[in-house]
Amino acid sequence: MISMSISHLSEVLGVTDGDVVDATFRDVTIDSRTDCEGKLFVAIRGDNFDGHKFVETAFRNGAAVALVETRLDCGIAQLVVENCKLAMGKLANYWRRHCDPCVIALTGSNGKTTVKEMLHQVLSRQAPTLATRGNFNNDIGLPLTLFRLAPSDKFAVIEMGANHRGEIAGLAQIAEPDVVYVNNVAAAHLAGFGSIQGVIEAKGEIYAYCGPDQRALFNADEVASGYWQEHCGAETRLSCGIDKPADVTARWSGKGEALEIEINYRDQRQVCTVAVIGEHNVRNVVAAISLALLAGIDLASAVAALEGFSGVKGRQQILSGPANSRIIDDSYNANPDSLEAGIKVLCSLPGEPWLALGDMAELGSEAVEMHREAARSALRHGVEKWFGFGEMSCLASEEFGAAGSCYQDIDSMAEAVLAQIDQNVNLLVKGSRSAGMERLVKRLIEADDGVGHSIKPSGDTHAV
Repeated sequence: MISMSISHLSEVLGVTDGDVVDATFRDVTIDSRTDCEGKLFVAIRGDNFDGHKFVETAFRNGAAVALVETRLDCGIAQLVVENCKLAMGKLANYWRRHCDPCVIALTGSNGKTTVKEMLHQVLSRQAPTLATRGNFNNDIGLPLTLFRLAPSDKFAVIEMGANHRGEIAGLAQIAEPDVVYVNNVAAAHLAGFGSIQGVIEAKGEIYAYCGPDQRALFNADEVASGYWQEHCGAETRLSCGIDKPADVTARWSGKGEALEIEINYRDQRQVCTVAVIGEHNVRNVVAAISLALLAGIDLASAVAALEGFSGVKGRQQILSGPANSRIIDDSYNANPDSLEAGIKVLCSLPGEPWLALGDMAELGSEAVEMHREAARSALRHGVEKWFGFGEMSCLASEEFGAAGSCYQDIDSMAEAVLAQIDQNVNLLVKGSRSAGMERLVKRLIEADDGVGHSIKPSGDTHAV
């Protein structure tokens, strides 16, 4: 956790306009509603908010100093900067250099959080390791993540997200990663990137950052791999994949609600069992192990540390549902490619496959057609019922005829599902963050089963 004197902060930021006080702060916050005792409060300005309005509140809650763009008439010590967000990034970069862990940065359209959690499990078994929490992966969340670094941390696993060009490049300048990786590209945030090629170039900014001293992992199965390699300056490189030749490959088989994966690296072979399902998770395992290798962990140790990994909440988490049904909670986010992966998992399970989909956001001008194609794909794979939430998912429900239905509120959707579901049903719940499909999951797993008690996740519940 960052701790420094206010005078030192002035030096780091090159600030001359500020109060000279002999004090220190520990930690950084942008939320005045929380315990601010002894912290630096950064008054971030956004499109829909202005942190300057809450400096007084932060002061009352114990903040030691405020970083502001305009001096305010209140009792708290203040440092005035041109741009608080940029200044916070500069301070985070200073702290990252001060602690000097091996920083592994990863991005991608799908699976980056799962890979991050897998890698964190591996590295934390070897040495103190920091990892991004939740979705703290943008130009505000990443600095706040780096402020949690301790000098004792040997590794930091940093997730980077983006919805427009230039964002990954900026995050790389703050985090200065030692190891970089793009998990994949898909039709996500097309409204900001413009096209798939725009996604490829934007995600590839993490490779463009690399100099000779960085280490880079490439997904050999991605069509963009060659492009990224051409634009990467790293001398130490590794490739991974399960379809095409690569440095790290895998053979695998399903084992109930788990995967048994044989990892092959040079002349070494190691087998691990992880409590997740789906081919996409085989890819995630291979990526996490490969990143561990680039971070200096030997194959046997990496595989042993990952054994038993049980997934991430909201990402294909298998839960007990009403009437002894099975709910596949994949509600955290969605785009066409991740939905396709979820449908494949759904239809691989024994039972009747149903899908509840909230609108997939930021798909640009082809959004409606992408939703309709998603419905057609679901039909081809064998999905038997479609529950749509939101304008585009409702339009797509027409592809299912009488087996499709649509709703404008979660409560109505939940009631419809509860009226029909039985023990033979597997229900995949998916949607973009804006859809809030986790609300449907909550309603379903808490629903009365008709015997007078609520269905709760069973003891063997696991995520994928």
